[in-house]
Amino acid sequence: MDVYDRLGVTKIVNAQGNVTRIGGSIMAPEVLEAMAEASRHFVSIVELNEKILQRIAGLLETEAAMVSSGAAGGLLLAAAACMTGSDEKKIQQLPDTTGMRDEFVVQALHRSDYNQSLRVAGGTLVEIGGPEGATEAEIAGSLGPGTAAFLYSLLPLSGVWGCGVSLERVVAIAHERGVPVIVDASVVLPPLSNLIDVPASGADLLTFSGGKGLEGPQGTGILCGKAGLIQAAMLNSNPNHSVGRSMKVAKEEMVGLLTAVERYFTRDHEADRRRWQAMSERIASAVENVRGLAAEVFFWEARGIPAVRFAVDENELGLSKEELLERLMAGDPPVYLWGYRGEFCMSPNTLREGEEEIVASALQRATCTA
Repeated sequence: MDVYDRLGVTKIVNAQGNVTRIGGSIMAPEVLEAMAEASRHFVSIVELNEKILQRIAGLLETEAAMVSSGAAGGLLLAAAACMTGSDEKKIQQLPDTTGMRDEFVVQALHRSDYNQSLRVAGGTLVEIGGPEGATEAEIAGSLGPGTAAFLYSLLPLSGVWGCGVSLERVVAIAHERGVPVIVDASVVLPPLSNLIDVPASGADLLTFSGGKGLEGPQGTGILCGKAGLIQAAMLNSNPNHSVGRSMKVAKEEMVGLLTAVERYFTRDHEADRRRWQAMSERIASAVENVRGLAAEVFFWEARGIPAVRFAVDENELGLSKEELLERLMAGDPPVYLWGYRGEFCMSPNTLREGEEEIVASALQRATCTA
């Protein structure tokens, strides 16, 4: 009996992906060992952050980096840094932005609930463009004397990924007008190359989740980019008494994240891809004879993984996509698949060895009783 059994908490088979509301990811043993080791001593949080800054920045080939409280915490600190710089008076003034540039321009295409982090810091969101994104002229015209930064979100969702003006062009347009660019890159891992290529876009501040593809502590993230802005973000963060003080990152989490990043640069990503491909093929084959449910293995470009895409014929199956998802979540054990914004997919990267068989069986049971 483990801690969840003792608490009466139901354990989930996660074929949905790295989603915060069901735990993000499972940390590797070496990450947990590093966190336990870090827990045994007192250290200066400022010094620890500086040392980790140097190591992560070197790996990502960017000027500077810091550990944030998740990618969302990184967005808040990025917003604060763009509004205050290193001005101590302004830092103490937030979230009151009187006298500061406090507007953050974002394409309607990229609006998400995570944008709330910028508003918590005191910023105001200015939405431009339509569902297909904004034009270069609209982006240029939106940047004025009140603009603190342009927010660019790399959302791995259908209809969003790869649409609109490219990040490189947005950076060029914004920089021509002296406006920094913040990138929400929280869920773009894998592939490993994004840890280098996205910062190389020239964006000023970028956030990555520590507890998703990196498989580090769920409460951590990376904020990286220009050294001056990272310094400003650190002044707005713990252990300083500023707008980011409440988003404390423990020394154990800092060390755990660094270990996860180092591990990510050395792990066998091709072996991961082969394992996920095999899992996807097993699950797709399990339902190939189910009338009304079509499954295809595909490369999910927005997530950088092989996966399974399902299509439901409600008349033949006798179930809607939503009803099938609910049956799977109500099963024993509960199986979670991805069903959002019209997508119905299975993500193998959060399955442990052998769990593909559980997913396959759950799909067969849920559909045979339709």
